[in-house]
Amino acid sequence: MTTAAPDLQAELLKHQQRLHRVLLGATAPPAAAKVKRTPRPKLSRLESILRWPGDIDTPYRKARVVARVLVSQRLKQQPKWCQLARQLAADPSVEERLIAKAITWFEAQGQLRLLAAKP
Repeated sequence: MTTAAPDLQAELLKHQQRLHRVLLGATAPPAAAKVKRTPRPKLSRLESILRWPGDIDTPYRKARVVARVLVSQRLKQQPKWCQLARQLAADPSVEERLIAKAITWFEAQGQLRLLAAKP
């Protein structure tokens, strides 16, 4: 420490004293600047379903939502989900074969769950 320039020694001593005061609670550390975040825009149910990171096939995702409503007894009883399924099924990019493919996938998953639950 004796070989360093006097400027650096004084600077180092000042930082050590400040650190010592902060650790002992004599002074509070400077408050971090708060970053104001912009609020997220409210999305409709359809927009929130279609908003997905990555390269996901959007028509197939729409078809899976429609199939989920058609397969689920609980979702069939809720008007908002039925209306959403109707809107998605009316989209020209959603083909019947995609919906059928998704329905068979959901039904197969249900059968697998039933087989796994049996002792």
